Order: sequence, then structure tokens, then C-alpha cells
Amino acid sequence: MLRLFLTVFFLFSGFLFSNVINLKYNTINMVKMHNEDDYSRLLIIGGIHGNEPGSYFAPNFFTKHYKVTKGSVWVIPSLNTKSIQRNARGIYGDMNRKFNYISKKDRDFSIVSKLKKIILDERIDLVLNLHDGHGFYRDKYHNHLFNPKAWGQASIIDQNKLNSSSKFANLRDIANQVQEEINKNASNKKYNFGVKNTNTKEKNTNMQKSLTYFAIKNKKPAFAVETSKNIKKIEVKVQYQIKAIEAYLTIAGIEFTKDINISDLSAIKKSIYEFKNLRINNSILPLENIRSYIPFIPMARKNNEFEFDNLLGSIKKKKKLYYVFIGNKHITTFKPDYFKVNKKKISISIEIDGEIKQISTTSQIEVENSFKVINSKYRINVIGYGKRKDNNKLVSLKDIGSKYSLDKKKKIYRIEIYDKKIFMGSVLVKFK
Repeated sequence: MLRLFLTVFFLFSGFLFSNVINLKYNTINMVKMHNEDDYSRLLIIGGIHGNEPGSYFAPNFFTKHYKVTKGSVWVIPSLNTKSIQRNARGIYGDMNRKFNYISKKDRDFSIVSKLKKIILDERIDLVLNLHDGHGFYRDKYHNHLFNPKAWGQASIIDQNKLNSSSKFANLRDIANQVQEEINKNASNKKYNFGVKNTNTKEKNTNMQKSLTYFAIKNKKPAFAVETSKNIKKIEVKVQYQIKAIEAYLTIAGIEFTKDINISDLSAIKKSIYEFKNLRINNSILPLENIRSYIPFIPMARKNNEFEFDNLLGSIKKKKKLYYVFIGNKHITTFKPDYFKVNKKKISISIEIDGEIKQISTTSQIEVENSFKVINSKYRINVIGYGKRKDNNKLVSLKDIGSKYSLDKKKKIYRIEIYDKKIFMGSVLVKFK
């Protein structure tokens, strides 16, 4: 199967470097958001279980819309990528039961071992492990969904207090504060948060294998945040995860700003489904409203680079096809067309509605009526138009076969650029 190369992202004052991946899966993607190093540091871990989408769409949402102005937040948006692709709890077993012991032969060994080192980093003061859990936790039994055995809509603690000098050692008190903050302005009491103590050391041998208990044993304050699997709308799950994250940040003294109103569920939903683009070497695919299958994408036979705008982007190769995912959502499938590939950006001159502009590869241009690639030393191929040599040809929407569009609205097309048998890159054309 595929493995994901190590990619560590740094977010200073809101600036995010790109998510460049290769087809390998042996380590962890992380975003570091910080302003000052002398204050608390919070680690957020999402997607340890692949069938819990609130747990990974929420940290991705956080990195998009929040800026840390005091303190530090380290975010791992999607820990268990292959299980997320399959919407499975864990294709190699439950990853959250491998922190007490894991065999070196276990397929998850590399990821779990690296995550342990991150948790034990002396710079980390507080750990949040995000989940979606069954039902709605309540102290007393109401029905099969609302009862003490449920996990959803709760902060989960392994014990009431940590035997540590940490200022966050009072786990129960902190979780109670989070509960109060989330519930104080709740419009739907059904979704109220609770605090569930698993009493792990005394009563729960299964939880003794978990990530949070690994942290607790090593005197690191840790909490699981569980939204309910019985909440059907992903935007509501994300909203409650974010409310919990905000509450823990405030308790930790970490200050932040945001550019979105999390009371607006429509805005959260819009953000979740904002997939943007995928760049493959020196070409580009628009992932929003893309066709379900795209043939003949120019690629190298090996060592291709896939760069997503969305941190939840991932690739799965199966036989001769490539499957594109954002989280657990299969976005499109494409078939490669193999060439020698130039991976550096180049520019070409394009006349766009009568105005000549220099356009670099992996860009998208908007066209009202027509465009023309002019005086290029390269061979130009407008996919769906002409005979593979389209230099100095004036092209309008009606001139291109609609079946060659990249999007379902039949508005976006490809300009591919070649130097003899070398693929140099592509530019997207979007007709208004």
C-alpha cells in the first residue's frame, strides 16, 4: 500500500506552506501554529480512527481559520490516512490501542512510534485527541443513546487528577470548565457536553492501551474530545469540536483570532467542502465540482509530487489508476499518461480577451470570450481542441469539446505545454 512522506508544516502569523506529498505512508503531517515560545503549547491530534470524520475535518478547519497570537498549537489533522480513505476505524487494527505496546512488525509501528515522541516532546504541555463516539454521554441512563456507556458529546479523562507539577494536572476541573463553556449558550440541549471518567488505571484495561493514557503515564495532561456519531451533519460535529478546542485553548492561556463565525453552520459547511486544487508536478487539477473520472493526466513514471491546497488531501494508487481523496471523500479518479516531466514552473504568453499576459504553469485564468497562446517556443495542446498543436489559435468555449472539461459545469479546460516529448506543465482555463 501507499505511504506518506514526512511533511511538517509551519504556520507563522497565519502563513501556511503547501502540503506536498508522495505516495508513501510512514510518518506524520503536522502544522505548527505559534507566536511566542514562552507560553503553553497544545497538541491536537485528529483522525486516529478513520471512520470519525468530525475528528479530522475539525482540526483542518482550525488551521484554515485560526491564528495563534500567544502560545503554540501543534496540529496533526489526519493521523491515520489509509483508514480515513476507507472510512474504517483502523485497517491494521485499532491504532488507539497500540500505545502501551506495538510490535515492530505492525503496519502502524512507524506512525505510533513517531507520535509517541511528539507527545513526549518537552515543549508539549497539553494533549487533545479528537474522536466521534457513539451516542450522547449522560451521568444517568435515559435510553440506548443517552446513558453512561455512551461516548459522544463529552470530554474523556482517564482519571480525575494527574500526579504531576503541571499546571493542567486537575483533569476533572479542566474538563468541567470546558463542559460549562460549551453548554452555557447551547441552543440544542441534546448536544450538551459532559465529562466521562474512564478510571483507566483501576477499571479499564482496554483504555490502558490508548493514546491519552500513554500521555497520562508520562505525566502529560491529556483529554479525548468526542462528538457524537449520531449527529448526522458534519458541520455540527465540527462546530462542537471547535467549541471544545477553543475552550481548552482559553484554559491553557493560548490566545487566538479567527476569521469565521462558528455559530454560522452554513459557513462551516462551505469551508469543509472547499477543496481547492491539486497540483501534480507542474500541472493542476481543480477539485471542486471536478468530474468523477479524468483520463490522460501527464505524469512521470515515478517520483511524482502531489501538492494539495487542502491538508486532508491524499492519493491512493490502485493498479493503473490514481484515486484522490479529501478526508474520507473520494473526489475523483484519474488515469496517468506517462512522459518525461519538467517540475519547474515556466511561463507562456496568453492573449486573454484581447489582453496579453504572462501566465505561469499551475495557474488558472478566467476567460470571458476567447484566449490564444502566442509566439510560444513550446508545443501547445488545448485539450479538446485542434490537433495537438494549438499555438497561435484563437479558442473560445464553443470550439472545445465539452466532454474534455475537467468540471461538471463544463467550464474548465486544460492548456498543456510540451517541449518535444517532455511535458512542461499546464494552465487551466475557466470560462465565465
